[in-house]
Amino acid sequence: MSDRNELITNIDSDEGLKAKRKLLTLASLTLLALSFTGAKLEEANTFIFKITFTNQSGLGAFLCISIIFLIIRYHNYAKPYHDLLYDVWVARLFKNYLFDRQVGPDFEDKEGLLIESLPEEYYYRLPNDLSWRTSYQRKILFRRYILHTVDVRNEHEEYYQTLPINVYSHFGLKIYLKVFVLEWKESIASFFHHRENLDILTPYLLGYGAITSYVLKQHLVSVLQQISTFNWFN
Repeated sequence: MSDRNELITNIDSDEGLKAKRKLLTLASLTLLALSFTGAKLEEANTFIFKITFTNQSGLGAFLCISIIFLIIRYHNYAKPYHDLLYDVWVARLFKNYLFDRQVGPDFEDKEGLLIESLPEEYYYRLPNDLSWRTSYQRKILFRRYILHTVDVRNEHEEYYQTLPINVYSHFGLKIYLKVFVLEWKESIASFFHHRENLDILTPYLLGYGAITSYVLKQHLVSVLQQISTFNWFN
């Protein structure tokens, strides 16, 4: 919990991140309004002079280009928080009994996918002869891995190694499907119960949504017009 609270505090106090988020959100909402309502920007007042917009199609393209640039700039500031959010998410996922459960008072009484996927040559050296950390990795084509990072330090040897264990290959289809369902449940719960995820990801969604709405604006306007003329009570 302390790691999550510290993360939220860092996000809330990052002035650079907040400034880029505000610019991206404003540009995205402007383009969304133009695409959905067919509104037009006639002019803009600056501190020096007034600008009149005569090429409305060019204005939409300009906003699209601006949003793409702002997404890149925002990502530069948000990237460290992506990594931290993922670590917090993995920690919550691994709290599930499927991954880790204690069935007795001793270390040898641990059960679950984490301890069961650790190779035997390392298992019998726990917890005295090495330090052990775990993580979770998602790859394309729905491949899922449990990552074991072992750090061996003793008078005879010294090395550091990461061991990727393929969930499907190691445990079979039934366990793989359970892991996949738990992963999606935790991902969905993250958006409803942990507001820091929306704080970071919402600007991306608005940006991509705005660009998509501009590309498909003719279809959107047509669909919205049909909806507005539909008689819902007959």
